[in-house]
Amino acid sequence: MIKNRKSFIGIFTTIFLLLVLLYINGYATDYKGHVYISLNGGENRKGLGNVAVSDGFDVVLTNAKGEFELSGNPRTRFIFITIPAGYKASGRHYLPVNNNTISYDFVLLPFSASGKKNTRFIQIADTETFEDNGWIDPIRNFARNEEASFIIHTGDICYEKGLNFHGRFLTSETMGVPVFYCIGNHDLVKGDYGEQLFETNFGPVYYSFEAGNTHYIVTPMLNGDYKPSYTKEDVYRWMKNDLKYVDKTKSIVIFNHDLLTIGDQFIYGISEKEKINLNEYNLKAWIYGHFHVNYFRKHGNTGIISVCASPPEMGGIDHSASNFIVYEVNEKGQFRIHPRYNYIDKKLTITTPNGENCVVDDHNQMTISVNVYATSSLAKKVEYQICSSTKATAWGNLAQQTDWNWTTTCSVGGFKAGESLTIKVRACFENGDLTSSAREFVIPETTVQPKPKENWTNLVGNAQHNVIVDTQEKYNKLQLVWTKNTGANIWMASPIYAEGNVFIAAMDEFSDKNYIMAYDAKTGLLRWKYQTKNAVKNNFCYEKGIVMAMDKEAISYGIDAKTGKLKWETDLKMNHLGPFVSGSVTDNGVFYTGSWDYLSALNCNDGKIIWKYGKYEGGEGGPSTLTVANNTLIANSNWVSLYGHDLQSGRKLWSTGEDGLRYRSSTSCFRDDTLFIASTNYLLKMNPITGIYKKFEVPYKLQVAAVPLVTRNRIVLSTVNEGVVAFARASMKEIWKVKTGAALIYTAGYSGPPSATVEASPVQVGNLIVFGASDGYLYVVDKNTGSLMQKIEIGSPLLSTVCITGNLLFVTDFGGNVCCFIMSNS
Repeated sequence: MIKNRKSFIGIFTTIFLLLVLLYINGYATDYKGHVYISLNGGENRKGLGNVAVSDGFDVVLTNAKGEFELSGNPRTRFIFITIPAGYKASGRHYLPVNNNTISYDFVLLPFSASGKKNTRFIQIADTETFEDNGWIDPIRNFARNEEASFIIHTGDICYEKGLNFHGRFLTSETMGVPVFYCIGNHDLVKGDYGEQLFETNFGPVYYSFEAGNTHYIVTPMLNGDYKPSYTKEDVYRWMKNDLKYVDKTKSIVIFNHDLLTIGDQFIYGISEKEKINLNEYNLKAWIYGHFHVNYFRKHGNTGIISVCASPPEMGGIDHSASNFIVYEVNEKGQFRIHPRYNYIDKKLTITTPNGENCVVDDHNQMTISVNVYATSSLAKKVEYQICSSTKATAWGNLAQQTDWNWTTTCSVGGFKAGESLTIKVRACFENGDLTSSAREFVIPETTVQPKPKENWTNLVGNAQHNVIVDTQEKYNKLQLVWTKNTGANIWMASPIYAEGNVFIAAMDEFSDKNYIMAYDAKTGLLRWKYQTKNAVKNNFCYEKGIVMAMDKEAISYGIDAKTGKLKWETDLKMNHLGPFVSGSVTDNGVFYTGSWDYLSALNCNDGKIIWKYGKYEGGEGGPSTLTVANNTLIANSNWVSLYGHDLQSGRKLWSTGEDGLRYRSSTSCFRDDTLFIASTNYLLKMNPITGIYKKFEVPYKLQVAAVPLVTRNRIVLSTVNEGVVAFARASMKEIWKVKTGAALIYTAGYSGPPSATVEASPVQVGNLIVFGASDGYLYVVDKNTGSLMQKIEIGSPLLSTVCITGNLLFVTDFGGNVCCFIMSNS
């Protein structure tokens, strides 16, 4: 009897355990459903086979009827699909798990934008906002106008308000194209687990979808403000399962809030034995945000690129422009990448001819240069017509040079010098929009001869950034002598002059169009151009017949100023983010460049390293330029500190991050044994040997790249939102202010509309102060009163400081134009 009882208990226990296991297994595996395609957009639909479906752990394919069944996991919160190319979801690509759901059914709609061989998508990053100040509409309109396959937000939607705002106003329904999200560190917020609110608005934190011949994988930030419930092991195991169903001929692109590596091997793993070498899966790109910068990088010879984007509604931390990024991808996974600068609505400016600014060569060929831009659509055709009181030319075409500029030349032999003429320009955009403008002008009867003189070798003329052009001439007017377009953009790299040439650094942040160029100062004739490996964005310099610069990847170049041939190249081995966007200087045969641990002094003649600081102390990139102050080199690490280094050895003498100096963007001026430095809202007068300073608070935001203009009586400061302001040097009492127009693009960190930003340094020449502004104008003002003497519309942001030699003034704009003006008193 006992034996039978034991036998009964054993059988009962076995049956009970089996029932429990069946219950648990049934609870976790009851994930069945269908993937349908809607026929003719109605209720009529049929099943679609070979669609990947996941519970966040396993991945299966639908059968020919569109049916699927998943093995399940108790931690599953969503069932989601990999949307195939040529389709979009009717509703969401995910469904929350619910005990009452019998069948998880997905409906797909045909979507031609993702089914083409060549597709286009938009990246936005780090919006960090719960407001729309006009930044969303241009993105929505561009996506619709240019048939984007999807929009991807690569994270830092930002905190509870931001997550809920985006979940309401930036969705597939509101934007008109599919919208996908990555989770960033600031999207892990308070809740039962860090990603809970993200899931409420956007669904699972990792998933995949396809467009064209590319398989896109969205992966999550692994840590942040609050702890997530997912682990790297979860992501790894799901990704491994996801990849096993991907056609080997497809390209792979991965989205994340952060970059996996700056090396050339993209390994995603959890141990030495369990890892995925993404290089072996045809990885083409890793696209991310987090750093608030524009940064394009090639990873060795692998063919893999990584791309980081600045926010679309505000300036980046390193003063990258407010933009969203457009990617065009072909069937081989090759990219064409270009930014779209936000907030601009069909702006067209005739730079020349305009008034007395008319350039005609010895063969009666007149230069026509037009800047035209609209955020929401690409310009596809720009035409011009020249009219007098008695006749008009036929409409002619301008040729596109950059994303802003269109130029051509035309014969004006049939018109008289001094005759009042009109140029009409009209532009047509890809979406069918039109815009036009007209300007009166005269062909000049006489011209002042260009007379370049002294070298201008660094930002504001020298390594101390303190040149004041003292002249007996009482200039009151600038007249255009020549203008050329470089074929690429120009950021904060100011022109420099030496040996009869003006030197320019032009860049394309997302391609190989990066050059140092030399133009004849008198005529604008291109002498040479040298292609750098990555973009030179900020100030470069000249000494002893050599032009020296450093690109975003910390590669330094020494280029023969006469021939354009490379004399030396030195890689300073940047082993961390972000990109180098600061300015360099030369002084007494030494080229000072770099930042953080690769801050270095190089021999100008051969590029050999004299010293290298070698200590990484954190921080972000910033747009300030190094300054030589007697035996101290002034450097900084954005978000950390301002530093003084011994000029001879590189040894750190002092550091300070107080009074806004850790967030400083501006370049210091050294005059009268004193450093003049603008921080957040202070002007500091500092001893460069000790770092001890006196501070003067001003009611303006000063986080721009500009150098303070310091004269015997005045200090003139550029600002983020109020143009340029002059103060009495002794008392710091405000004397005058020139408020510029609203910025065309926003570059100062976290700045947005409305901001009257001036990133360029004011430069004094005789009785004038000259500066370019982000509103696209060149300003000429009286040094004593700030009275406006001349305001010249260029039509593209002027972020760089002017260069002056003799009676010539050179200025560049963001659209890639180099303009040479003669200063006169006529």
